Order: sequence, then C-alpha cells, then structure tokens
Amino acid sequence: MNFELFFPFSIPKRVLKAFGTWIEEGSTVATYIKGIVMHLFFIELYTFLQLVFLFTFKDFEDFTLLMTLLPTYIGLFFKTSNFAFKMKQIKRLMAIIEDLSTYCKETEKLKKYLEKVDKISKLYMTLAFCGCLTGAFLTIYELPYKMWFPYDINNRFNYWISAIYQIIDSNICAQVTICIDLIPIIFMCYVVAFLDILCDRLQALKKEKIKITEFEDFLVPSNEELSKCIEFGIKIGKCVELIEETFSTIFFAQGFFSTLILCTISFSLSLITDPVKFVRLFSYLIPMLLEIYLPCYFGNEITLMSEKLSENLFHSEWPEENKKFRFNMLVAMEKMKRSLKIAAFGVFGVNMNTFTDVCRSTYSLFAVFKNIHGQKENI
Repeated sequence: MNFELFFPFSIPKRVLKAFGTWIEEGSTVATYIKGIVMHLFFIELYTFLQLVFLFTFKDFEDFTLLMTLLPTYIGLFFKTSNFAFKMKQIKRLMAIIEDLSTYCKETEKLKKYLEKVDKISKLYMTLAFCGCLTGAFLTIYELPYKMWFPYDINNRFNYWISAIYQIIDSNICAQVTICIDLIPIIFMCYVVAFLDILCDRLQALKKEKIKITEFEDFLVPSNEELSKCIEFGIKIGKCVELIEETFSTIFFAQGFFSTLILCTISFSLSLITDPVKFVRLFSYLIPMLLEIYLPCYFGNEITLMSEKLSENLFHSEWPEENKKFRFNMLVAMEKMKRSLKIAAFGVFGVNMNTFTDVCRSTYSLFAVFKNIHGQKENI
C-alpha cells in the first residue's frame, strides 16, 4: 500500500521525506545523509542552543518562556527517532489496514471518517502556522524565541540571521511534529471506521434466501457471515495492539511533554502582563491542547465503539437462527466483553478521561499561580 493513501494532503510526505524519517524501499545514501543533516540543523542544533540558554538566563520570565518551547523540541527528537525505528511496524500496520479494507462492502462510511481526519489535519496545520506566525511578527528587534547564540545578537546583521533561522526552524519543525502526530491518529481513525462497519454488519445478520426452484426459496442461517465478522473483529483487535506497541513512545512523549508545556504556559500566563506576549503564548496553547486531544478522542472512540459490538450482535435476528449460530454468537459475545483500549506503556490510557485530567490539572495550576501572583502585587 502506498503511504500517500494515508495522508489527506501532500505536505506530510515532503516534510517527512526531507527529514529522513520517510524510509522507503530503494532509498539512496544521499537521502539518508540529507535527512541526518536536516535533523541535526533543525532539531539537534536548535535544542542545543536552547539548553545552553537554560544555564545562562538572567530573567526568570525568560526561563518560563524557554520552558514552553524546549520540551516541544525534546519531544520532537523522541518522536522522529521512534518513527524511524518503528518503520517496519508501521508498514505492518498499513498491510493490516489494507487487509481489513477488503472486509468493507461499503466504503462510504470509511470515506466519511477519512474526510473527518482531513478537516482535523488542515485545522491543526493552520493553528500551528498561525502560532508560528504570531511568534515571529509580534516582536521588533527582539528574537522571537529565547536561546543562546555564540555571537552578539545586538548587531543588526547577526540579529536578522538569527531571527530568520528561528522563524524557518519553528515552521518546519511544527510541520514535522504535526505530520508525526497525525500518523497514529490516521491509523486510529481507520480502526474506528472498521469498528463502526463491523457494528452495522453484526446488527444486520439475518438468514439469507437461496432460490431452489422458480417457486421455492430456502432460508440459510448466517453462520458464514458471523464467522467473517468474528474474523474481522479479531484482526481489528490485533491492529489495535500493534498501534499501541508501535506508538506507545509517541503517546507517552506527547502526553508527558505536552502536559509539562501546558503547566509552564499556565504559569507564564499568570506572570505576563504584556498583551503581545500573552497573545503569543495563547496561540501556542491551542495547538498543544489539540496535540493531546486528538489521540485521546480517537482512543476513546475506539473503546466506545468496541463496547457496542456485543449490543449490536444481540439486536440481530438471532432468535430465528439455529443452535449452531446461537452457540457461535455466545462465544463471540463473550470475547466482545473485553473492550479495546490503547495505553502508553500501560502508564495512562489514551482516552478522554486522561485529557480531562490534564485540562483540570492545568487550570488548577493556573488559578493557584494567578492567585499567588495577585497576592504578591497587593503586598
């Protein structure tokens, strides 16, 4: 299966291939070298300059602003590395998705879910671009982002070189982050679509009419269709297990670093009085929330949809079937009692409960710091 089928638009392929994380058959040495150079120049170098600044800052506000961005680049390093090392598993996942697609008699529902991801992807990319744009053009003769440089940035030429590097780097890395974040989302969207299709097929189980003569029909129990549905469900379960195994590192890094960033942003917002800096941080806050929300939403949908399987099977026309069908149905319902779930290394579930807990903790932290800051001003 072609990778292009998994992306709503062509930007992710170009960006990931440029970074050497798009490992294809027949890749040349020049492709790998190009990817390594891009990785070193736009991720490792940028992260190193921020880490040096971490030990040289003078203003505490600069430290808080730095800590809103530094975890993003550290997380991006882990995500790109994981993507490159897990390429075999990703290709296996694609093969499983292609195999599962053969069970879909009607593809309209599948297209509807992919159109949903298409809209989400464009929204995500737009919000990230607006955040980078806001950070770049709301400052005059001040670097968009806090970091150390081995030369005097007060020099006009050095300032523009550094500012252009930061603007280009932030936009490229934002695209890479989004592309890698979207890969597990697209796989999870496929799983949700397959589960929805399976629910419809289970509910629609009924005896099939076979014409024996011109005037006589014979009703055949739908054991064969039930067997196909069970096989379909087992393969979906294996797909979910492989998604968890492949992207656990990404889910964990995404959850940990995004939570750290949200807490840091909430603390920074409680200190900042400059409306320009407030807009910059707020425009960065929204994509960070979306970064956690998307996997949690689709992980939650997988669990909810899998819990509907036994209910839909029960609402089929099983009373009219034979004993063999009823026995197979009981076995299938027993297997369907265990809902499908995705977790990051078993530490936390990728679902809406996790997203709600993160938001609640972030807001509580923001309220506490805002109250402390207000009390200090009154003293």
